[in-house]
Amino acid sequence: MFQQVNSLRIRALLLGVLPAAILGLALTSYLINSQLTDLQEGFKERGNALAKQAAASSIYGLFTQDRSILESSLKPVFQQPDVASIRVENASGQILAHLESHDPDNPMQQRTDLVVFMAPVIYELESVDVIDYPDQAPERSASDVPTSMGLIYVNLSNHRLLTKQEKIIQDSLFMLILGLLTTSIFALSLSQG
Repeated sequence: MFQQVNSLRIRALLLGVLPAAILGLALTSYLINSQLTDLQEGFKERGNALAKQAAASSIYGLFTQDRSILESSLKPVFQQPDVASIRVENASGQILAHLESHDPDNPMQQRTDLVVFMAPVIYELESVDVIDYPDQAPERSASDVPTSMGLIYVNLSNHRLLTKQEKIIQDSLFMLILGLLTTSIFALSLSQG
C-alpha cells in the first residue's frame, strides 16, 4: 500500500512538473533567442548610425584635406561608448585621419572583439535649372550623381554587448529554475495533501 501511495505521489509530481518544465524550457529559449537577436540588431544599427554620423561630419574635413578639422569633427563620435577607433580614408585609399583610444585600463583595448562599420563620405553637387514646365526638365547628368569622397571606418567594441548577452541568459535561466522549483514544491504539496 505504501509503495502504491509513493508511486502516486511521483506520478502527481511528474504530471505537475513535466509539462511546466517543457513549457518553461520552450518559453525561456524563445525569450533568450529574441532578446539576443534584438540586442545584436540594436548593436548593428548603432554601429551603422555612428559610421554615417562620422561620414556626415567629416565632409568638410575631407574636402579641405585638413587633418585637424577632420579630427575635431570626429571627436563627438569618437567619445561615444564602445568606439575604439575611427579611420578616415580619401577616395584613393590614403589615410587622412586615425583616432584611437590608448587607455591601457580600458577593456576595449585589451580585447580583440572589435566590429568594423563602414560608411562612404558622399557629396552631391547638383545644378539647379529654373524652368517653367517641370515635365520638360533635362535628365540628370553624370555630374549630378553623388560622388564618394572617401570612407569612414568605425571600430566598435562588442564587450558591453557580450556582457549584456550573458546577463540576459543568466536572468532567463534563473527565472526558469525559480519557476520549476515553485511548480515542484506546489505539485509536491498537492500530492501529499
